[in-house]
Amino acid sequence: MISPSRKVPVAIAWPAALMGAEIEERHFQQIAAVDSAISVRDISAIVRKEIEVRAKGGPRTQGEKRLIRQLDRHFNEAEVIFGYNLPPRFVTRAPHLRWVQWCGAGIDKLVDDGSLHSDVAFTNAGGVMSVSIAEFIMAQILVLTKRVREIFHRVDQHQWSKAGLGHSDLRGKTVGIIGLGHIGREVARLAKAFGTRVIAVDKVILSLYSPMPDVDQLLPLEKLPYLLQQSDYVILTVPLTPGTTRMIGEPQFKLMKPEAYLINTSRGKVVDSAALLRALKERWIAGAAIDVIDPEPLPPEHELWSLPNVVITPHCAGYSMRIIDNEVSFFCENLRRYLAGESLLNLIDKKAGY
Repeated sequence: MISPSRKVPVAIAWPAALMGAEIEERHFQQIAAVDSAISVRDISAIVRKEIEVRAKGGPRTQGEKRLIRQLDRHFNEAEVIFGYNLPPRFVTRAPHLRWVQWCGAGIDKLVDDGSLHSDVAFTNAGGVMSVSIAEFIMAQILVLTKRVREIFHRVDQHQWSKAGLGHSDLRGKTVGIIGLGHIGREVARLAKAFGTRVIAVDKVILSLYSPMPDVDQLLPLEKLPYLLQQSDYVILTVPLTPGTTRMIGEPQFKLMKPEAYLINTSRGKVVDSAALLRALKERWIAGAAIDVIDPEPLPPEHELWSLPNVVITPHCAGYSMRIIDNEVSFFCENLRRYLAGESLLNLIDKKAGY
């Protein structure tokens, strides 16, 4: 329980460049209204400027040095940070920091820069974007199944021709979900509505899950080969960890059906990109929809762009127009819990890395 006699400095670093929209005054008012003990400061713009300075490299101007010192002062004051895409090792610049609410589900950036090796509590936004991402996954599945890319190409060429455009149906197909977290469970619910058979693998002990009517078979991760062999659509919804890095490579692609599709909205490094390219070019699989890729962004000259059996989107599956409202509402609930001394939602397991 926070003493009513002290203020809790909360720093907001909203990633507009990533999320596509600016946080608004009404959101700051919503956060401030959680408790009178809160002191809210928007450091979004200065964080973005420092990241630009660091990306530029080379000697820093006096103005750039002042910018970094200014951000140091903000970090020094903060007890709570609500943000994303923060400077590397920012926790070392924030001696009073106790909790970070990360504006995203994936925390691989925090793992990579060592920020998790601190006493600071981290929570993520797992579940906040699950509906949006799951709907996006279903859209990708339909684009591939109904050959929408080819149809639109003919339309763009002003060609009224349906020759050779016979497409398939989802009903009766098997959807295999790798990782049954918030997004995976929502995908299962939507896929089941299309009349598909749903199987899933997850590393978490199966008994932790309540009965799931939308999943026909829930299996341990060791049964991944079975899922790959059975599935018409392989959906990746796992976090990036040492155990999931390149978990889909040449051996896994060769287990998949020649008519199967891979859908990846998790992280690019979960898939071996060289093996993916070969699998698509040599038709080991029918195609893929990738919202994430390694490297990211995908270079304009990369061969994947020109393949007819791949649908590429620029890591935008979670970019719902409601994302800011959803993120802020989730943060406010966690902030209320923090001030009350209650357990935080989506607390990161630092050993597991998610």
